[in-house]
Amino acid sequence: MVLGDFINQFMDASDRELSKNVDKIQPMKLENLLGLTLRITSTKFDEYKDDLHCQLFPFELVKQMEKIHLAGCSYDDYWHGDKINLTGLECFSFRYDVKWPISLILNHYAIIQYQMLFRQLFYCKHVERQLCKVWKDNNNTKKFAPETAELYRSAFILRQRMMSAIQNIEYYMMIEVIEPAWLEFVSKIANVSDVDDVLLIHQDFLEVCLYNCMLKSPDLLRCVVKLCNICLNFCKFMQRAQLYFIDAELTSMLRSDDSNDSDSDVENLSQVQQSESSLAPTETFSERIKRFDLEFTFQLIGLMKKINDTAFDTNTSKLVNLVHRINFNSFYKQQLEQLSCKNDFKIPL
Repeated sequence: MVLGDFINQFMDASDRELSKNVDKIQPMKLENLLGLTLRITSTKFDEYKDDLHCQLFPFELVKQMEKIHLAGCSYDDYWHGDKINLTGLECFSFRYDVKWPISLILNHYAIIQYQMLFRQLFYCKHVERQLCKVWKDNNNTKKFAPETAELYRSAFILRQRMMSAIQNIEYYMMIEVIEPAWLEFVSKIANVSDVDDVLLIHQDFLEVCLYNCMLKSPDLLRCVVKLCNICLNFCKFMQRAQLYFIDAELTSMLRSDDSNDSDSDVENLSQVQQSESSLAPTETFSERIKRFDLEFTFQLIGLMKKINDTAFDTNTSKLVNLVHRINFNSFYKQQLEQLSCKNDFKIPL
């Protein structure tokens, strides 16, 4: 399953089902969609494709990490979770039926570690796809009046910053962490002489991937998840706002046929202001975008600060590469320097 068309096709096919509350999802429907996707993509030639299945966890990724790190957690306690307000996207993963003797290496614990890596990448990929949908929808603003399109400029800038951050996180995990670790694993595995060496090398590979993908630190992972959730809330807001502005623009176009140019300009501006103020009971469109900007910026800066602190405490440099990718043009340099002098960091409400 080297090629990426499989996961893209599956996400397209299962998007509506996985967007539901996890209790309302039909597992058999997901299995059918997975089977269909496996047979229409490059994976149709994979001899192990029938061993891949869908799994819905009863908890989110952060909770899964906490359960694994909790000493003395029993099997029943591990699988117990509160699924209220959790969507399928937050709980979804693949599982793999491993046959003996490969099950000696890909044991239950190793599969769980792979699932944690997949869940993080899958959720980030979902956020990226939602931001791309917003970009496609925003192309309609080219047809809007200048006054209406003006309101979208700050939203466009914020959307691009969100897209850049999420794509950099994905690139870092896949290209800078997992791929080099995998190549090193393949190189070492070619020289092993017994099963114990294979187990040791394989576990080292997983440990490197989990640590550098921020899956060993609940604080770092929590920051990444919160960042993704802010992006998703922004996407939902933009999709709702799009409907308001399309209705307002259509109304303005219809009324402009019966008025002169000067009256039309005044009416367009009035209609934009009315639509903007109707988006929320207490906030206008512009104010809501500013709030999203503030939340996203402070959460992103908080993530970079925690990465710097973790890298300093553990004397590792791999994680710092993510900070350099996100802050490649020193856009957040001043805020990071200010926060480096503070012990407590909270997002202002």
